[in-house]
Amino acid sequence: MRATRGIAHDYGRAQLLGSGDRVVAATPVTDNDLVGNGQDLGKKLSYRRLLVERRYNDRDCDGRQSGGMLAYVFTSMTTADSFSHLDDSGHAKMVDVSEKSITRRVAEASCRVEMCNETVERLSELPKGDAYVVAKLAGVQGAKRTAELIPLAHPLILDQVEVEVQPAADGVEIRSRIVVNARTGAEMEALVACSMAALALYDMVKAVEREAKITDIRLERKSGGARGDFRRKG
Repeated sequence: MRATRGIAHDYGRAQLLGSGDRVVAATPVTDNDLVGNGQDLGKKLSYRRLLVERRYNDRDCDGRQSGGMLAYVFTSMTTADSFSHLDDSGHAKMVDVSEKSITRRVAEASCRVEMCNETVERLSELPKGDAYVVAKLAGVQGAKRTAELIPLAHPLILDQVEVEVQPAADGVEIRSRIVVNARTGAEMEALVACSMAALALYDMVKAVEREAKITDIRLERKSGGARGDFRRKG
């Protein structure tokens, strides 16, 4: 396959991701990209730079597809691609959800706290008390106060908060599940629940193992809302 590099201007998303195209990488645009294409520097966050592998349709004597290229494509981001908490000038904003429908939304998250097996065995009898109970309560409390911790998050009335803290390989696994009927999702509440539970657990164990490590915090699943469901693969 031969390769060339250049800037192609204003490819729409549907055309760009056709049957013969494959996005290899995506990066933010630079000032030079915007100036070279006659765009306003103040709208840098509305665009992206894609490295695309594009296959040619011509075929060789054996019927095999015979060519292609690599190209950098300068393209506008769609509404789904853009950062919802930034305006066209890149300034932070709180998203207006007033016109969205109230629907049932569920979000699940998880994280891990790595520690040695000896510490895990002592979690129910640490100097500060039962670490499992404290971590669960901290997770529930954290979920309810997410809007006070995350500046642009909407205050939500939560219908259910579940936090599980269980021994796992090389430490402890924490999982959260949030249920809410609202105009916006509860992903941040689920992530904050795990974060607060993990921090409370570290506070409990630091007297016996300061090297304990909080890791792998992530959204596992979410349902409800206009953008549909999400489930982490693997």
